[in-house]
Amino acid sequence: MLGSRNRPVVTTGLLLGLLLFGQCQKNDVAPELPPETMDGANRSGCLVNGQVLVPRDTWGRSGTSLALRLGTTAATSNFSLGISDEQNTQAPLVIIRADSLLLEEGKSYPISWTKTGQGVAQGECVTAAGSYVTTAPGSGTLTITRLDRQATVLAGRFEFVATDRQTGNQVQITQGRFDYNVD
Repeated sequence: MLGSRNRPVVTTGLLLGLLLFGQCQKNDVAPELPPETMDGANRSGCLVNGQVLVPRDTWGRSGTSLALRLGTTAATSNFSLGISDEQNTQAPLVIIRADSLLLEEGKSYPISWTKTGQGVAQGECVTAAGSYVTTAPGSGTLTITRLDRQATVLAGRFEFVATDRQTGNQVQITQGRFDYNVD
């Protein structure tokens, strides 16, 4: 008889435990590629071999690193965009760099490779399987869709193919987009 009186307490305790445990588990919802915008929305993303990569830190906020110096000459300008998903330890890191390249709205730049890294846009993708870089002229394209120096908004698109120099394997970065208020 003593056991039957405690049954509701035990059942309630089990149900409460399951409810609390279920709420503490990480929500593994697959991210979606953000829409392409040009209003300083502070977002970016791309497909890496068809898989969505959006920047998230461990708390779910944007995990993008954006470094920008919008000079008035090529010598005083540089741009780098890094996209990583810290919530997914298997997710790649995608980087676009343009050193000593004067960016202009409405202009497309070839993504290629030079030894110095200056005067061209370059792409890189780092995965658990290796490091992939753009290796040839015409490996991809960086297009600046909006560059508003007064509103401090920079938006654009990118795509490229990068190669692991040791294995020859490649990754395709497609549907890349970014839109940031860089102030």
